[in-house]
Amino acid sequence: MMKRRLAFGFAAMSLVWGDIGVLLPGDKTEPDPNMLALEEMAIKVTIFNGNAKVNIRQVFGNRKDTVQEGTYVFALHPPQ
Repeated sequence: MMKRRLAFGFAAMSLVWGDIGVLLPGDKTEPDPNMLALEEMAIKVTIFNGNAKVNIRQVFGNRKDTVQEGTYVFALHPPQ
């Protein structure tokens, strides 16, 4: 049973890691790490009774001297 839980945990982390999201500065359609960039990321996966709880903490840095706005796009996989 423990092996199944660990395998599921690693699979869940790889799914999340593959879709960590994209930060689009201002009205741009592509990310620009010279404006806004991911500084830190922590992922915590907890599995209990067959349910997975995933917490993602992301800290972004502003690379400009002015206030920046952006759109964060985070795709979720449809339920299986």
